[in-house]
Amino acid sequence: MRQTRKDEKFSGKITGQDYSDILFEELLISKTKITKTRFNNIHFKNSQLGYDSEYNDCEFLKCKFFGKYSTLGFSTKYSNCKFIDCEFIGVTLFEGSKFYNCTFSGVIRNAIIRDSKFGLFSKKTSVFNDCDLSSLIFDNLSLYGNGLNNCILPKKGIRKFQNDKDSLIDKASEICSKIYDQEKIESEIIFKRDLKSGQNPIILDDLFLETFFKSTESRHIFDIIVEGFEIK
Repeated sequence: MRQTRKDEKFSGKITGQDYSDILFEELLISKTKITKTRFNNIHFKNSQLGYDSEYNDCEFLKCKFFGKYSTLGFSTKYSNCKFIDCEFIGVTLFEGSKFYNCTFSGVIRNAIIRDSKFGLFSKKTSVFNDCDLSSLIFDNLSLYGNGLNNCILPKKGIRKFQNDKDSLIDKASEICSKIYDQEKIESEIIFKRDLKSGQNPIILDDLFLETFFKSTESRHIFDIIVEGFEIK
């Protein structure tokens, strides 16, 4: 039975703690350094997991991060942390969070990861450096820029496309410019220069591609664009 704890605030230093079977609603963590702490079967709903905070050598096991107002932290750094069989849900969940040498498994769903070029404000920039994402599932994850730096990508469920010097974006633009019906709209969105320029490779998840296209013809246009660019 999961215990509900609401409107709590953490600050200061937390070391060597073990939290289990809790639903945190509207938890606020601010100016906190959390070290060697374990979160087991925790649900974080509408929680702010860090303003100017640090997590070092922590473990999140079977945790769920969700809710319209949830975030893993603005200006918050995770170092050498493990997220095992976790569920991450939310468009703004990763805004301002920085991960270094972290390991992830589970699923990221309906989220956006932006680098500094697309972060609009520095607090919205997401950083993943030297992270192992090999056991993650991307489900409708939007990547803007190159926010995944020297990371091990998921073993399955994604497609990668060469975009050296925006060559794939250029091809998409050229093909779509010659099509005058609505079937091109999905490809124009996927390869929108303002969002994808400089991203190499371009990464798209299978679950997104399976549901995004409104017709077989619109999917066919996409297939023509990416022909010869896919990285196997």
